[in-house]
Amino acid sequence: MADLLGRRNGSARRYGTRCQLHNGPFGVGRGVPPGHCDPARCGTPVRHNDAVSPAPHQPPDAPGRRALRRARTAAELERAALELFERRGFDETTVDGLAAAAGVGRRTFFRYFPSKHDVVLGGLDDQLQQLRAELREIPAGRPPLDGVCAAFLAVNDYRPTELPVLRIRMRLLDTVPELRAHATLRYVEWQRAVAAQVAAWTGNHPDGLYPRLLGEVSIATMQAAYGVWARRGDAELATLIRDGFEHLRRGFAASPDTTAPPLPVTGGCPKGQ
Repeated sequence: MADLLGRRNGSARRYGTRCQLHNGPFGVGRGVPPGHCDPARCGTPVRHNDAVSPAPHQPPDAPGRRALRRARTAAELERAALELFERRGFDETTVDGLAAAAGVGRRTFFRYFPSKHDVVLGGLDDQLQQLRAELREIPAGRPPLDGVCAAFLAVNDYRPTELPVLRIRMRLLDTVPELRAHATLRYVEWQRAVAAQVAAWTGNHPDGLYPRLLGEVSIATMQAAYGVWARRGDAELATLIRDGFEHLRRGFAASPDTTAPPLPVTGGCPKGQ
């Protein structure tokens, strides 16, 4: 994503490109601000300092509009499917039931998702691409644990309207054994992404102990945070991720006080990040 959007230093790194479809600024990351276009849905961006001519009239079947329409349909299918899984149970819900709930045919459903498992698991692939981009943005001189924590916080910077569906997804991944097994296999790629970036920061080999260890414990920390957050309506995901990395930083030296407030942050993963 970093290469695609042509990020630069400062504020231009987050809002330095414009949408060719709407001639509006792009918002980068999960938290796309109001009035900004979403690069995942609006097509190819152009650099902010490029000359931008008024968008020509596009026929209804223009590629950009088709991509936008397809993204919206996929999002609607995903929401309807996850809500149905929540009500009926994953194993009890059929593809025919999912298609009917979304108001589409079975063939239409399969044009967007190869299986009902992919409705739940597909979001992990999107997050992986975001994680790789965020890791590349971390300065090389930053302590690796702090850099990985900051990248995970950026990846999980969701808009409030996205949280209900995300909570359902994470609850399913935490409670349905078949989905949990599939997710574990996909998280291996997350571990490799973290290990590769840590190796680049530290001059180690990606298969060395330090990069691999940090890759594996950071993914375990994130999964634990997801699991707690999915079951507790009063928990904040960002707080749980920060606390998890703070436990790693302290080396589990002492048992936590379950009645105490969130841990004070001693490393470089600040509260406002």
